[in-house]
Amino acid sequence: MQQQTKRFSLADLLLIFVTIIWGVNVAVVKVALAEFNPLTFNSLRFGISALLSWGMLGLTGARLLPQREDLPRIAFLGLLGHTLYQVLFISGTNLTTAANTALLLATIPVWVAALGAITREEASGPLTWAGIGMSILGIALVTASGDLSLGGSTWLGDIMVVSGTFFYALYTLKSKNLLNKYSPLQFSTWT
Repeated sequence: MQQQTKRFSLADLLLIFVTIIWGVNVAVVKVALAEFNPLTFNSLRFGISALLSWGMLGLTGARLLPQREDLPRIAFLGLLGHTLYQVLFISGTNLTTAANTALLLATIPVWVAALGAITREEASGPLTWAGIGMSILGIALVTASGDLSLGGSTWLGDIMVVSGTFFYALYTLKSKNLLNKYSPLQFSTWT
């Protein structure tokens, strides 16, 4: 029996690159918000992103528009995952610390798991709930023992960021069926 060796691929390299971008995202946003109004900054980000996404989609030769019956759902998910989430994330980050934002954004998988379990859209059992509980406990421990200042002068920004994570979790959960039908590039471009 021949053993198959795993090779480091371009996809692996791109995943590392994306992880680095996500890792520095909050710090870059916080610095940019010192120079830009939050909505102006987000408009620039999304304008550039939209141009690049549509350009890449055009180069792939994939379908440029979704099927008509999917338009309302795609528009709704765009509202949840890009409009509501981004406005709350950027505006909230402007009113809180980068550390608070990073910690609160880390709750997105917890929200997805909890909402998926509650709505029964995702399989869940005792291990799911144990994981959710451990995540919440970990967040509480980090908050209690570090330099994080949830509440106080940052409470409004913190609430906005948490609200944004909730909308992004809904976006993630409700995107599943469309991602079975369309590529991630198509779906992201349209939403």
